[in-house]
Amino acid sequence: MIDNDELPGWSHAAVSPRDTAEGRVRGNHLHHNRQTGLDYGIELERDTSAVIEDNRFEHAIAATGIRTQQYDARLNTVSSNPARHSFDMHGEHEALANNQPYAGAVIHIDHNASGDTTQKAVVIRGQPATVATVTGKLLRPRHPGSLGRAKSALSGRTAGQLVVSANTYSTAPANCSPGSRHVSW
Repeated sequence: MIDNDELPGWSHAAVSPRDTAEGRVRGNHLHHNRQTGLDYGIELERDTSAVIEDNRFEHAIAATGIRTQQYDARLNTVSSNPARHSFDMHGEHEALANNQPYAGAVIHIDHNASGDTTQKAVVIRGQPATVATVTGKLLRPRHPGSLGRAKSALSGRTAGQLVVSANTYSTAPANCSPGSRHVSW
């Protein structure tokens, strides 16, 4: 568990769990990562599952896309970051060069808030082996005219099992509201 830390200025990712089951990253402020690597606050590697909750980010979460990876991102706030998307699952074909269509196993993105952005909030670069859900998320695009783009961008490059529901699209300040949802893999 990584809990209640300030983690600024990392060159690749501030937190990078590898081969971890049921990891937890909670209540942290991850910022000013320098883009030597992917510059995410959190990047899951290899066979990893994690619950990522109640954190503050600039460029939030990614996973390398192996079909056994899973994450539940909930109650996080992503500050203004006009150059990057917030939540990402790369494709297995990128990680293993195996031409497989998968992008992780289970991806839950629930009750998070994204700051000003002209980029897609969620990018899933393939087909989740099980399911991807994006629910209760507040998307706050930079310009009111880009609301339609934000709505259509949720599916990104995803194919397969995708559930998108109960999201809010607004130009008002981003805010998360807690949900009481038990996570089970």
